[in-house]
Amino acid sequence: MRGRSGYFRGGTAPYGYRIEKQGRFNKKNHELYEIMIDEEDSVIVQKIFDLYVSQGYGSQRIASYLSNQGVKTHKGKNFTNGTINNMIQNRSYTGVLKSGDTVSDIFPHLQIIDPDTFEAAQKIRQSRSKKGVERTVPLNTRGSSLLSGNVFCGHCGGRLTITTNGKKYNRIDGEVTVKPRIRYVCYAKTRHKQCDGQTGYTAGKLDNIINEVVRRLFDQFNDLPKDSIIEQRYLNQVAEYKVQLKSANASYKILLSEMKELEAEVLKVIRGESTLNSDLLNKLYEEAKEKVEQSKEVVRQIEEQISSGEKMKDSLSKQFDNIKTWSDMYDECGMETRKMILSNIMHKVKVSRDYEIEIDMAIDFEDFGVCLNG
Repeated sequence: MRGRSGYFRGGTAPYGYRIEKQGRFNKKNHELYEIMIDEEDSVIVQKIFDLYVSQGYGSQRIASYLSNQGVKTHKGKNFTNGTINNMIQNRSYTGVLKSGDTVSDIFPHLQIIDPDTFEAAQKIRQSRSKKGVERTVPLNTRGSSLLSGNVFCGHCGGRLTITTNGKKYNRIDGEVTVKPRIRYVCYAKTRHKQCDGQTGYTAGKLDNIINEVVRRLFDQFNDLPKDSIIEQRYLNQVAEYKVQLKSANASYKILLSEMKELEAEVLKVIRGESTLNSDLLNKLYEEAKEKVEQSKEVVRQIEEQISSGEKMKDSLSKQFDNIKTWSDMYDECGMETRKMILSNIMHKVKVSRDYEIEIDMAIDFEDFGVCLNG
């Protein structure tokens, strides 16, 4: 449909773009159509990715949101969850153009969504769609509980679900307000009795504990000198890769030696100097050869990681900036955004009796010099 030149080659432009002639002609003197960003529609595309990545909206909820705002597709119809899903997966929004199997480099003038945001959306989409894999990104971020989606029982390992149990009465300035009592409940405990832990935990109390942990982490992080931290993390990572490389090279040499021994035995069979079964020997040789190739590829990948120093530093710098952004906005943002921030820094929270918590972090804060127990 589109190619490396940036010229439009037929078909329908994705939502967020328009097709126009810009006064350029081909060799046959035919004026070329070119794809361009539609300023109004591109704002909607950015909003869709923001709702998906930053606020945890699912595709159906985004479609409903757009419908309520009166936003229509190019065909004048309401957006559907299928349309939203297709847009979330459309790499064209990063400014790349595709023609068959050929994918261009990024055209900055066609970029609506930056690559980091696009990749974050893909990770969320994959996490939500994988079956049989423990999910820690919330399916949605509705509700007033902070940890829905990534809180688990510390006794049986089962996921805790949200329940509304009874009512809570508050008296403020002579007026009585009634709110539902929200709790995290262990499904295994309530349904199957296969848990020796606590049945449930008050959502507000557990959420406050997590908020305090996150705030302590962010307070420490805000005092860190970025450049020296990035340099130290880079050096630590390279040192770790070198240890891995040493081990990988040792494994490669052992496997290579075993393969050569089998290769020598194969030659003896060919010359009639060996009594070993030729079919079995050939099978063992091919298996050894495959293991050598796999081991060689592991060595290559580690060497590549060591040599790509600037990319490593860029990645660490982006991670640092992301954490700093989340830190700056955590107390001011809404519950939906806060939930997505937590899903980015925590794989899961395990809670046991008396609200003892164990946090499986998605980011190694200690590598940045942050003490998790501080």
